[in-house]
Amino acid sequence: MSVLIQFCARNTPMGNPRRLWAEFDDNGVLLNTYEEGYKGYNAVPPDLRQKALRCHSIQIGATAYHSLIKQGNHINRMFKQ
Repeated sequence: MSVLIQFCARNTPMGNPRRLWAEFDDNGVLLNTYEEGYKGYNAVPPDLRQKALRCHSIQIGATAYHSLIKQGNHINRMFKQ
């Protein structure tokens, strides 16, 4: 079973959203990140959408947001080839 948390940073200077969902395993290990963009909860895979609708949202800074994106991209490169 996994846990899904939404992280929200301030919009970019151009007004683009900086929101993502991060999926963690039961031990708190990051499994994946899903950038929301303009897709809303449809940015996550179909099997996680109900969790996305009910998950907690945490405000973070832009640096933390970019760090989570990089970590998610790294995980995807390592395990999803």
